[in-house]
Amino acid sequence: MTETTAGARESLFASQVPEYAKEKLLGTDRTGAQDNYSTTAPMYRQIQRLASVVNANPALKDGAQVTRYVDEGQGVFAMSRTDAAKGVEYVVAVNNGWSDKQVKIPTYSRDMAFTQLYPAGSQTQYTDIDKKLTVTVPHMSVIVFKAAKPVAKSSAAPSITLDGTDARRHRHRPMADQSPHIKTRAAVTTRSPSSPKSETRPGPPSAPTTTPTGRSGSTRRAFQREHPSRSAPSSLTTTATAGSAMVSSK
Repeated sequence: MTETTAGARESLFASQVPEYAKEKLLGTDRTGAQDNYSTTAPMYRQIQRLASVVNANPALKDGAQVTRYVDEGQGVFAMSRTDAAKGVEYVVAVNNGWSDKQVKIPTYSRDMAFTQLYPAGSQTQYTDIDKKLTVTVPHMSVIVFKAAKPVAKSSAAPSITLDGTDARRHRHRPMADQSPHIKTRAAVTTRSPSSPKSETRPGPPSAPTTTPTGRSGSTRRAFQREHPSRSAPSSLTTTATAGSAMVSSK
């Protein structure tokens, strides 16, 4: 900002600031020295056309978005917007390059008709067996397509695959072993009325904080693992401290 523009506000009306008056404007041959508020101006009409498409298709504003295609550097960026209520998919592709480009854009449907909404026209394209929509995106422009029907609902739940080795490693680990906050291993001492002597063996790790006395199903399972030939007492009470744990029968 120079001294001539300090405190000045650039507006749509004729400017008296020399620097603003000489500026070239987008979409017109007029300059800042002339009034430029006009509902017939090229930029006004372009924004109006875009707004009308969005207003008629709210999913373009708030639909679930998925990135579909991205060029490195200049080129095409494409995405889907899906209407949450109706399940209809829209495809939007933008080309910021200086040449037209044909691209294959992934979608949710195969053999689906997509009609061009913007620029206005009657062009209809169909997705192929791989659910891809082939379109040519004009240079420095944007195109918008809308699917003829909602996305088909899945007939089956998605499958889940677990790594067998990882599953075996965690299957029989005590719950305490899987805590990310464990710092020490506790000593577990067992006593029962019929066994006056005590046995001290390494127990599962315990958090380095004092925990209140309570009854625990995991304590009973720990006792049974340590003494497979003996049945667990009817009741076990666990008292854990920062470095040790006591298991006694009642």
